[in-house]
Amino acid sequence: MVENVDIEIEKYKAAVRDNPADAGSRRDLGLAYNLKGQYDDAVKELTEAVRLAPESPEAHLGLGLAYDALGRLDEAMAEYREAVRIDPKLANARLALATSLVADGLADEALPEFKELLKQEPDSVAVYNGMGLALSSAGYLDDAIEMFREGLKRQPRNYDAHMFLGGALTDRGNLAEAAKEYKAAISADPKSADAFYYLAVTLAEIGEEREAIERYQQAIEYDPNFIDAHFNMAMLLDHQGLVEQAMSEYGKVIALDPQFSDAHNRIGVDYCRTGRADEAVAEFTKAFTLDPYYAQAHYNLGMLFFGKERYDEAGAEFEKAIEIDPDYLEAQNSLAIVKDKKTQKG
Repeated sequence: MVENVDIEIEKYKAAVRDNPADAGSRRDLGLAYNLKGQYDDAVKELTEAVRLAPESPEAHLGLGLAYDALGRLDEAMAEYREAVRIDPKLANARLALATSLVADGLADEALPEFKELLKQEPDSVAVYNGMGLALSSAGYLDDAIEMFREGLKRQPRNYDAHMFLGGALTDRGNLAEAAKEYKAAISADPKSADAFYYLAVTLAEIGEEREAIERYQQAIEYDPNFIDAHFNMAMLLDHQGLVEQAMSEYGKVIALDPQFSDAHNRIGVDYCRTGRADEAVAEFTKAFTLDPYYAQAHYNLGMLFFGKERYDEAGAEFEKAIEIDPDYLEAQNSLAIVKDKKTQKG
């Protein structure tokens, strides 16, 4: 595929050299650059194509896609709108416009575009999925669920539709049904780390922790750097009392992202559980060094000091936790106990 695109690029570059004013060759070169992922080059060529042929909807669409890929959403939407103005039946342009409106938080504006698309493309699962996302974003969750199901009637093994439906059902609180959708997504794409991950999250929510751990492991099998899967699995392993395994997973999280303060805090708790106080102190300290507003890490360090009867240090940590979170009841109670202990010793 890449080789074919490279051949096409060279062909269109030669055509542009032969006739720099050929809008069609400029357009085709820009579209080929889009396929190759060379978006800056695509913008250059497609901007010139639009200048040479202002009424070319394909050039405007291609330019919009390049802007979109570069994160220049406002410019992308302007190009999509122009493409739709020129050719109202260009479904790809209208779909790109509607999708961008949803991404920009303008779901209510996107809905009329999707409704028009459904007239043009009544069997397009992509349109049903897009409209479902727009409805969900606009707060019409039941309508969104129905839209995803309509798409699945037309393409029962559509991975995206199952994933989107699973997410909408989760938001609705129908976790058992959501789990079924994530399993259907896995059936459609058996190597999808995301599908295994969201299935695991859902299983954990309904109390199926052991199966959730297995699903996290499968997510990690297909994406070894899936940091949230490592972290969530570590928390479940902790909850199951499998502390050493949990610590191993927290270690992997920290190796992938040394700035992950929650992992430092939680491995610190496990160091406490396994009697490794010095390592725990280092991890709690690392957690609130990375995140100065991490009240729980201060509290955990305070509890460690408290257990060693280092009351001055414990009190100082509880005070820091309360300074960050004035409503931190456990820290308030622990500080009161520390003050009582110090009074008794005095």
